[in-house]
Amino acid sequence: MILTVILAGVIAGGMVFFAFFMAPLVFTQLPPKTAGSFIRSVFPKYYLTFGSLFVILSLLLFFSSLVLIGIITLLSGFGFIAARQLLMPVINKYSDLSSEGDANATRKFSNFHRLSVIINVLQMLVIFYVFYSLLNML
Repeated sequence: MILTVILAGVIAGGMVFFAFFMAPLVFTQLPPKTAGSFIRSVFPKYYLTFGSLFVILSLLLFFSSLVLIGIITLLSGFGFIAARQLLMPVINKYSDLSSEGDANATRKFSNFHRLSVIINVLQMLVIFYVFYSLLNML
C-alpha cells in the first residue's frame, strides 16, 4: 500500500511540475521556434512515461483489491497513450499548417490543443482523487 501511495504522489507531483512549471518556463525563456521544437520532443516522452506510470499504478491498485479505483486509473493511463498516438499527430499537423499561415488550421490547432489540455486536467483530477483516497486509507 505504501508503494502505491508513493507512486500516486510521484505521478501527481510530476504532472503538476510539468504543467505549471516546465511548459510555461520553456515558452517564456526560449524563442518561440525553439520552444515549439523542444515541447514537441518532450510530449511523446511525457505521454509515454505518465501513461506507463498510470498503468503500473492501476496494477498495484488491483493487487490491493481497489478494483474500481484501479479501473479509473487504467482508463486514464490509456488516455495518455491515445493522446500520444492519436491526438498529438493531429495537433502537430495543424500547428505546422498554422505556422504557414493557414487560418483554418489555426482554429483547428486551438481546438485540438484545448482538448488535450482538458484531457490532461481530467487525468490530474483522477490522480489527485487516487492519491487523496489512498492517503485516507492509511
